Amino acid sequence: MIRARLVRVITPDGQNLGVLPIEKARMKAEEFGLNLIEISPNANPPVCKIVDFGKYKYEVARKKRESKSKTIESKEIRFRLGTDEHDLSIKVQRGREFLADGNRVTFTLVLRGREQERPQIAVDILKKIQATLDDCSKPLKDVFQMGRSLHLILIASSNQIIKKAKLDGGPNAETKDGKSSNQEIKSN
Repeated sequence: MIRARLVRVITPDGQNLGVLPIEKARMKAEEFGLNLIEISPNANPPVCKIVDFGKYKYEVARKKRESKSKTIESKEIRFRLGTDEHDLSIKVQRGREFLADGNRVTFTLVLRGREQERPQIAVDILKKIQATLDDCSKPLKDVFQMGRSLHLILIASSNQIIKKAKLDGGPNAETKDGKSSNQEIKSN
C-alpha cells in the first residue's frame, strides 16, 4: 500500500516519468496493464516502478536464493607433528575431496610441548602438503602460526581443475608435475 501523495514513477523499460500524484501513477500502471510497486519508500518523493508484481516477487526471491548459494564452506583438517605418513596422505586425499566440492580447506598442525621449539619442521610439512595439492588448489594465505598451531588455508583454483580432480582424484591421480597425489609426505 503506497501512502505518499506524490511519487516518482519509472516505467517497465526504465524511463523516468517524473513526480506524479498517486492516482495518476496508478492510472499509468493500468495503461501498461501492470502493477505499481514502491521500490524505494525512504526516498523523497518515494520511487515507484510499473512492473508485473509476480515477476518482481520471483526476481527478488531468486536474488535472495543466489546470494545464499554463494557461501563457501570452510573445512578444517587437524593433525600433529607425529602423525604417520600414511595417515597424513589420507588427510591430504580428504582435503583434495573437499577442494573438489568447492570448499575452503584449512590444514592445522598442532604443536605440543617441545615440538613448539622447532616450528620449521611443521612449516616444511605444510609446504609439502601445499605442493601435493598444487594441481587443484592455490593458497589463500601462506603458512602462518597462531598460538601453538600452524595453519595453511587452500582454496580451489578453478572449475575445470576441480572437475578433473573430482573425476581423477583417486589415490593414483597424477599432478601436473607427474607425481602421484598419494606420494608420501615425510616428517623429519
